[in-house]
Amino acid sequence: MTGPVVVISPAPNANGDLHLGHLAGPFLAADVFTRYARATGREVLFGTGVQDTQSYVVTTARRLGVPPAALVTRSTQEIEATLAGMGIAVDGFTGVEERFTKAVLEFLERLHAAGRLRVRTVRFPYRPGSGAHQDPARRGPARPRGTARVQPARPGSHRPLPPPRPGPRLRAPPRHRGASGGRPAPGRVSAFG
Repeated sequence: MTGPVVVISPAPNANGDLHLGHLAGPFLAADVFTRYARATGREVLFGTGVQDTQSYVVTTARRLGVPPAALVTRSTQEIEATLAGMGIAVDGFTGVEERFTKAVLEFLERLHAAGRLRVRTVRFPYRPGSGAHQDPARRGPARPRGTARVQPARPGSHRPLPPPRPGPRLRAPPRHRGASGGRPAPGRVSAFG
């Protein structure tokens, strides 16, 4: 392969600094690949940024008692400082800015004009004691009322949340005869069955 290479590391949520999983996962891998490609003479552009549109930003800001915009600003500074401190040089760092927001809105407007979007009522789990709907993206703190457009199916039809269901049962892959002498390959697990 020849020609320029663009490496994009997934943007973490702007609800705090990077954790070890960010560094050891996408950022270290992107940095190693970028350095290798440059060492072999390739032109490389390495980019990342922050994601501030997830509900985690709002829930974390509420928990910390700060405005979401202040949390995003602080988190962005922490993330950039952590990357620099680890020696991970990023060529382009972006956040959600007016240009990005405008592009997303234009895209959604085109989908709406083409009849590809429709409004529908969706029921979210509701916690009567807190006056909040549970964040559908994760099991954890509930989303504060008013941060999402949520319509209950019927007024007064809210019920407490059921207990979480267990995840899929893990099992070893089927045994086979081969180079391993009939033993499953080490470290391989299947989540099906």
